[in-house]
Amino acid sequence: TLQGHSAGVRSVAFNPTTKQVISAGDDNAVRVWEPLRPKKRVGAGAADGHGSSSSSSAFALGGSFQDAAAAEAAAAEEEEEERVAAAEGRAAARGGHHSDWVTQLAYHPNGTQLLSCSRDCTVLLHDASEHAVLSTVCELQQRSVNGALFLPTGEVVTVSDDGALRVWPLKKKQSSSVPAARLLHEGQPIKAVCLSADGQHAGTVGWDNALRHHDGKTLGTATASQASIKVRDWLTSCAVSTDGEHLAAGCYDNRVYVWTCDAGGRMRALVKHSNWVLAVAFSPDKESRHLASASFDGSVVLWEWRTETAVGVLQLGKRVNCVAFSNCGRYLFTGSHRQRCAVWSVKSLLLRKGADPKLAAEQCLVAEFPCKAPCTAIAVSPLSERGIHFSVGDALGNVQFLSLVLPTDDF
Repeated sequence: TLQGHSAGVRSVAFNPTTKQVISAGDDNAVRVWEPLRPKKRVGAGAADGHGSSSSSSAFALGGSFQDAAAAEAAAAEEEEEERVAAAEGRAAARGGHHSDWVTQLAYHPNGTQLLSCSRDCTVLLHDASEHAVLSTVCELQQRSVNGALFLPTGEVVTVSDDGALRVWPLKKKQSSSVPAARLLHEGQPIKAVCLSADGQHAGTVGWDNALRHHDGKTLGTATASQASIKVRDWLTSCAVSTDGEHLAAGCYDNRVYVWTCDAGGRMRALVKHSNWVLAVAFSPDKESRHLASASFDGSVVLWEWRTETAVGVLQLGKRVNCVAFSNCGRYLFTGSHRQRCAVWSVKSLLLRKGADPKLAAEQCLVAEFPCKAPCTAIAVSPLSERGIHFSVGDALGNVQFLSLVLPTDDF
């Protein structure tokens, strides 16, 4: 039943092209309806030129009216289908990308899938071989998703600006329900999450100035054990060592912190940058001998962190947003506001210890790839067949899949 007129209805007509119905009544109004959505009236208003009443309408007659019950059922079914496919539809409309800054990328341990999260409040699941979006893992309302990783259980963990850590089931279609949030960092934004290669250790950092170490096996549960330590300013990024015993973090106080993750564990402060430290990464060797850090000051520093020594510096000219090691540890990947993803030789950088940072950048460069916007996130695939495979995200929400062919023993 379509209700809206305040007096008797004199005439109705159906438009077979637009599937709309127009009605004219004794209330001096002409109203346009969508019969498949009877709750939504498209237009209403008094028609000019009608004296005391309206008696006719202008559409050619034709077609038929569904009964009200069938129309209600059809509309409800359509709305449900739209709700379930909403996120996938938005991703498709964006060409399989995000609509805002990509905050993190993470490969599945088998290398077949990739997670991307963004300030647009979504996490997308990509097929790494087909370079296509498979589904939207989650969509939060007005909460930037700052980190997303695969858990050994097959689930996905996310951290966001509402100070919450959530664990999501990895389903073909987005779930309509939001899992219970585990509030961390005193409700302040959580800016990064990291996980050791074996999935046993995890770390988070946030704007409560705290580094937190978690048991990776129980991450996301209320009983998950954790230790924490605070520094003097906001934290931006984190990385966990190969053995899971050390947590590194970049800070707004221009320092890199490396914490031995236990009660009373040693805290190292590495000082070299002149502006915010935006990204950190441990080398993948068993001892995690080296640590790389990237800064707003446009520099990348390679550290022997146990001795708190900078053993190599690259100066790229504009802020560097992300950094990652290749699986072999011989190459360093960076993404910057120069709209470039660059690959550097770690060996060449170590040989030029103390060299001019700009000259070192020229001499250590292996390859450079253009991005459509400032490069904001990098992830290296665990697969090494026929080269190094990696992905980059940018400030416009694009995700690119790239490969670098190198000598066979360098994979």
